[in-house]
Amino acid sequence: MQKPLKGAPSAPPAEEKKEEEKKEEKGVGEKKEEEQKKEEQQKKEEEQKKEAETKEEEKKEVEKKEEEKREGGSKEEGKTAEGEAKKENSGGGET
Repeated sequence: MQKPLKGAPSAPPAEEKKEEEKKEEKGVGEKKEEEQKKEEQQKKEEEQKKEAETKEEEKKEVEKKEEEKREGGSKEEGKTAEGEAKKENSGGGET
């Protein structure tokens, strides 16, 4: 057997190199797939958060409008009731 020269690494046969390259390619491919899956998952989560936020905002707006209607309705009722009470009081003072 020959001894390899000092400083020169022993090179594996061509077949072994090919197998190693295939393994590396598979590893890289798997990593890329995992990264893509993670990115897709993140995108889905972001979309869900946005949808939830918009739904929450819409809910708040609807509640706000309903509250305004209630307050507005009670104010109008109060105004008419107060107006009627004043009319009755002023009418009673004239007689």
